[in-house]
Amino acid sequence: MNKEKNITCAVRLDKPLYDRLVDIAEKSHKTLSEIIRAGIVNELDRRRKEVMQKELENESLENELAQVRKLKAEMEALLAKKKA
Repeated sequence: MNKEKNITCAVRLDKPLYDRLVDIAEKSHKTLSEIIRAGIVNELDRRRKEVMQKELENESLENELAQVRKLKAEMEALLAKKKA
């Protein structure tokens, strides 16, 4: 069985945020670690979606730019033929 290692890290939280975490952990019968992990996973998923959307937008813009450059080259070739 493949068991993932847990890593312990120190995170500085302001007191009001810590108090909110403790409160919701107690009310939901979860540990602070469970609440924090769930929040991190949600935030990572949200940011991953943002990054993927930006990558798609950039790819689309790059494709459009390539088309514009191709059309420019074709127009310049036509103009050069016309002048010749």
